Amino acid sequence: MDIIICGYPKSGNTWTTRLIAECLNSPVVGYYNSPENNEIAIEGLDRTGKFKVYKTHALKSTILKTNPAATIITIRRDPRETLASSYRFFKVRNYWSKYPGNQHFPLKQFFKLLDIIFPWRRNNSKRILHAFVKGDWRVHPALGSSWVNFYTDSLISNTQSYHLSYEELILDPINTLNPIIQAIDPESVGNILNAVSNQSFDTVKRKFSENGNTDKANFLKSGKTDSWKAILTDSEVKTVENSAAPLMRNFGYRIKF
Repeated sequence: MDIIICGYPKSGNTWTTRLIAECLNSPVVGYYNSPENNEIAIEGLDRTGKFKVYKTHALKSTILKTNPAATIITIRRDPRETLASSYRFFKVRNYWSKYPGNQHFPLKQFFKLLDIIFPWRRNNSKRILHAFVKGDWRVHPALGSSWVNFYTDSLISNTQSYHLSYEELILDPINTLNPIIQAIDPESVGNILNAVSNQSFDTVKRKFSENGNTDKANFLKSGKTDSWKAILTDSEVKTVENSAAPLMRNFGYRIKF
């Protein structure tokens, strides 16, 4: 059975995927529908559990079209914190020539030229904010959908669907995970305590560093929930809240403006 952890980029997807997989004593086998992706979340391939756990940033509706029997767990995070984390992580890159529809010669050569002419690296924060609010695959393929569209789509009803709050998972991981693991596989509830300990940010970062995986160690940040207050400008906060206020209130996030 497939367990698919989906969430908007920088919403705690990697940590949540590893945490759920260890609770179920099952492997994280990769990025969903992308076997060539050297996914950072992959681990525990020798585990003997009955599930295959995947990470993805794909829309829930997209997953259900090809895998209607999948169990989907959506992880969400305050969009202001998600944006702040995106600023630290994403760098605007050149994607015209990498877009799947632009791979045929001589079109590919033409779009490579566009990549050189247009300064996509300029105004990095503005372009990430625009992608966050409107969606823009040119900033990054995973940002092709806006935060609002992604989580509106996540509310589509199906029989094997669960939602996790990143903030609640940070604050009280054991009680937050318990009902979901209980529903998926009651026999695995006893694994939660050890999984939470083994998958703590400090433990995982230390393991990566000890194994020489500095890039992976740097990928995992501190797991903070309110750094956006020091990183985002009032204008940026207003832009996010104006676009997402109804959904934010529905999820229990307080609006600043």
